[in-house]
Amino acid sequence: MKAADQHLILSTGEKTTLHALCESGPVALVFLRHFGCIFCREAVAEYREHPEWNIVFVSMGSVEASEEFRAFMSSPHRFICDPQAELYAAFGLKRGNSKQLFGPAVWKAGAQAWGKGHRVGRPVGDPFQMSGTFILRPGGEVVYEHVDEHAGDIALAEEVGGILRTHGMPEAPVFRS
Repeated sequence: MKAADQHLILSTGEKTTLHALCESGPVALVFLRHFGCIFCREAVAEYREHPEWNIVFVSMGSVEASEEFRAFMSSPHRFICDPQAELYAAFGLKRGNSKQLFGPAVWKAGAQAWGKGHRVGRPVGDPFQMSGTFILRPGGEVVYEHVDEHAGDIALAEEVGGILRTHGMPEAPVFRS
């Protein structure tokens, strides 16, 4: 699968494209459900430990809300602002059903995230939107996809890091706030 070259806006206000984001090496697009989601907060916290990875979070927040959340989470990574969820649709991410959002697996994952110190916050975006992670190589070729089966089914950071390294991730950080 090859990702279309979408025009994007980052939480810094910078305009870019998918191709520009991955021209220096592979990029992991980590789609967030909404800023209040305990699992999204857990994912941002895990990836925060790897500032050298080319991670770009995709949110449904405005430029201001996305930058505020990025700062709140102390994330060294970039955020794409997609309030209309167009990029979510382009990558085939759908809205969840009751089992995907409130089923037993979600409660179990929620208890684990709570135990790590993560908390639920105010939703910014569509609370029913499902998330996923995609790794793109230069040129936009998708070499990895993890479409979350339920709200707590986030891609493991170490797996994502391994795939980024396999596809030539540069050693130096690509973004610092």
